[in-house]
Amino acid sequence: MQEINQRFHYISDEGLPLIYGVGIGFGGQDYFWDARQRKENMLVLQMTLTGSGQLKTPGAMFTLTPGKAFLGEIPGNYQYFGDKWHFLYLEFSPNVRQWFPQSIQVLTLEKKYQLEIKNLVSKLIESEVDIYLNAKLTFQLVLTLKAAIKNQNLDQSPKMLKVKDYLNKNYSNDFSLDDLAQEFGMSKFRLIREFNSVYQIPPMHYLQKIRINHAQELLWLGKEVQFVAEATGFSNANYFSKVFRKEVGMSPSDYRAGKEFYRR
Repeated sequence: MQEINQRFHYISDEGLPLIYGVGIGFGGQDYFWDARQRKENMLVLQMTLTGSGQLKTPGAMFTLTPGKAFLGEIPGNYQYFGDKWHFLYLEFSPNVRQWFPQSIQVLTLEKKYQLEIKNLVSKLIESEVDIYLNAKLTFQLVLTLKAAIKNQNLDQSPKMLKVKDYLNKNYSNDFSLDDLAQEFGMSKFRLIREFNSVYQIPPMHYLQKIRINHAQELLWLGKEVQFVAEATGFSNANYFSKVFRKEVGMSPSDYRAGKEFYRR
């Protein structure tokens, strides 16, 4: 079986996030990579097509069957290998790491995400790819992976979905992080960690954004600032005004006055 690969070289990367290389490969008895020893500086995605591979991290061993993949930094503290392993891979410029804070993670990809990745790899292998098309396809793949990771986290964390629903329904009530943690029977530190892992935002910051969104709607309708503060769960109008200015860039009064102009 023949390996297929394509590498991309440009005079200047112009600071863009890019795909450095892409290909389809096959494992074997001598196929073994120690990411600690690799000298490149990049992010790699490797997805199993058929057979299976192994990913070894300091704390665990993962079997990568079809539809599973790993996304990891290189250099990194892990090893991957496999005898009968048929896979595709993509190598990204290091600035793609900004969207994937974990140094190594295992993904279980739904069929639709597998297909999107396969189609993108085919396009990269078969087409002439200038730097701007490369950057466009890189962004497209980043969005695909972010969506896949979010769905995977939701599947693994149904409790965090309940927390999010609770925040959406109870934003008008005044409660603390301690109150929220007690409501769901967990420590506030675990709550912050798990919620942030799924939604990439701490729970109380998410609540704050929900409150400000509803506050904007009420101010648009011409409601008084004091009423809006109380209706959106803020303890007092002064604190509400401070948070609103930080999030929106103007005071609630100025925002309300501006909307008055458009309602005339």
